[in-house]
Amino acid sequence: MKKHRMKGFLVILLITALSMTVAHGPLVAQSPEPDRQIVFIDESVCSVCARVHDHGVITGLEAQGVEVIVYDIHLGGEDLTNAAKYAQAYGFDLTVPVIIAGDDVFIGADDIIVAYDEGDIYAQAQYPLRSIEDIVLEDLPFFEGLWLVTIGGLLSGFNPCAIAMLLMFISMIGFIRESKIIIIVSAAYIAAVFVTHFAIVYGFLALLGLSRTLFGNVSIYLYAFFGLLTLFLAVLTFYDFLMARSDKYENVKNQLPGFIRKFNEKIMIRFTTAIDTDATRRRRVLWLVGIPVLIGILVGITEAACTAQPMLIAFARLEGSMTPGVGTIKLVYLLVSNVMFIMPLVIIAIVAIKSKSTMALANFIRSHLSKIKLATALFFFIMSIYFVRSVLTNLNVIVAILPL
Repeated sequence: MKKHRMKGFLVILLITALSMTVAHGPLVAQSPEPDRQIVFIDESVCSVCARVHDHGVITGLEAQGVEVIVYDIHLGGEDLTNAAKYAQAYGFDLTVPVIIAGDDVFIGADDIIVAYDEGDIYAQAQYPLRSIEDIVLEDLPFFEGLWLVTIGGLLSGFNPCAIAMLLMFISMIGFIRESKIIIIVSAAYIAAVFVTHFAIVYGFLALLGLSRTLFGNVSIYLYAFFGLLTLFLAVLTFYDFLMARSDKYENVKNQLPGFIRKFNEKIMIRFTTAIDTDATRRRRVLWLVGIPVLIGILVGITEAACTAQPMLIAFARLEGSMTPGVGTIKLVYLLVSNVMFIMPLVIIAIVAIKSKSTMALANFIRSHLSKIKLATALFFFIMSIYFVRSVLTNLNVIVAILPL
């Protein structure tokens, strides 16, 4: 009897469960709300990023149940690396602020705020982010970058503006007959030129990298500017090549303005006068070291806009293909490029010490001016192609041939 009662109870229980399933549908049909996740590329010192925070975008999304993965590129390290990987995975230049949701990328405070207010970020957050596990950052290969900065440094050292500096250096040490004094003057002057140019190019590189991280799409306009600038310099330098080949040196355009040359000549005259008048005094060490250092700094600054043209363009090219910031690799590039830049000065110093005459070397450089101009023009032209191509890539300009 008890067995029959137990069977009846089980039958009733089974019928009840089936009725509930029919009435309410399968349990699996009650799917949970999908997980929502986004990436926010931020920088703690970025005023534009602060607008996103002040508008309540991040706190608002988190309140809606969205997981916000924040990468602060100002911290460097893994944050910067992962941010760069996402930039590569989604095909945009690393900048801030950026929000990545699903397959969509929202760049700049204005776009982010509008997308948040309209619910686009929340809607796209339900879709999975692209994986960055297998992403290998496509920085410029080390030796390719090394060749680039080496060529840029050498062209900077041998361009007409730098030749004016070389001739000035010749006049500085030409009257000196003692080898020991020549070594002191040469070392002081060359060291000052090296440090000055290193600081100028370092500042330029840091500023360019900062523009990519702080001002977002402004980097596109910078690359457009460099594209036009290098194309202009290529045409101008090719014109100088034609003039130099015809021995019409007075028509060369890409050179220092006359007032800067006169300014440097006055400094040189005062230097030589001080050496002659104070030759027997104790202050001679000051004149032999302090004055060449001062002249080297002033000459480096006044002539940088001309002498550093190929070098600056080379580093602008590097910055476009590397992670923002001045890391170890870029410091190595800076060192190599500036060493190449001062190589002509080093050669002149060696010749001056050994032969007491440097005019033959100066004339040799002048006789090869047309070749230097042609090489520089080709360098500028190649760099202009890169910058224009970079701008078109960033603007997503795609030329497609449609089948008829």
